[in-house]
Amino acid sequence: MSKTQKTLNAAVLVLYLLLLSWGILFKFGSPVFELTHSWRIPINLVPFGAPLENTRLAAQEMLFNFAAFLPMGLLVSALAGRGRPGLSALVGFLVSVLYEALQYLLAVGSADVTDVILNTLGALAGAGAYFLLKAIFKGRTDRVITLAGLIIGLISAAFIVFLFVMNR
Repeated sequence: MSKTQKTLNAAVLVLYLLLLSWGILFKFGSPVFELTHSWRIPINLVPFGAPLENTRLAAQEMLFNFAAFLPMGLLVSALAGRGRPGLSALVGFLVSVLYEALQYLLAVGSADVTDVILNTLGALAGAGAYFLLKAIFKGRTDRVITLAGLIIGLISAAFIVFLFVMNR
């Protein structure tokens, strides 16, 4: 991977982490108005043990938790050079634990071990996607990931601008 591609992939990773932070911590709302400072935030330490009052919503949230970390596994594998799935899973796990701790400390959501499990599996699946892309695109894999990341990043940035304009 060229130095330019690594720099672009690192920039895409930073943009992705900013979007992920906004989604996980503030549910794509305004961080200023979302902080409730209510210290009665639950912690669920039983995997898949949260009450399922609305099973459709719970399934959607679980799918989001898995899918949201796919890009992390893909980008970490690309930046690591050889696509180490263990490294992608470890980074996904550590970032997920950080987000769950922040949700609890900032009182903006519930800390849930199920989220950590699904986030980590999503990062691992992203690493698997890297290997799949590498088998398909061979030597062009890094260029494809860089281009796709830039396109998705630009679309995401446009979406953020759109949300801010529409919410004024």
